[in-house]
Amino acid sequence: RLEKEMHVAYLVTDINSIKVDEISANPYVLLTFQDAKRFASISGELVIELDRDLIEEMWKESWTIWFPKGKSDPSIALLKFTSYEGEFWDNAGIQGVKFVYSAVKALVTGDIPKVNSDQHSTVALSKK
Repeated sequence: RLEKEMHVAYLVTDINSIKVDEISANPYVLLTFQDAKRFASISGELVIELDRDLIEEMWKESWTIWFPKGKSDPSIALLKFTSYEGEFWDNAGIQGVKFVYSAVKALVTGDIPKVNSDQHSTVALSKK
């Protein structure tokens, strides 16, 4: 579930997972996403949620693999991710052509390739 207006996403985990201890020690994380020619990273903070109503609302049958007792399994926890900043790189389609052109031009001239905001940008998502 993604709450767009608040830049919040939820992930599921086992409350006994080592990552829960790691989050308790340091809640600041980086989520990354990529495909063959695009990449995004989002920095933010995780909070452990044990709200049974929210777990019930978000339950997916595919989670039964990890939680055989179903949605009432007491080991289910949600990780609430609140984002602060996002960054993306896009070398798909015309952006890839632009990058190759700038890279070849830089190689010939000895300059550093120039990347425009359609290829790479940083976006503030919320206040820390």
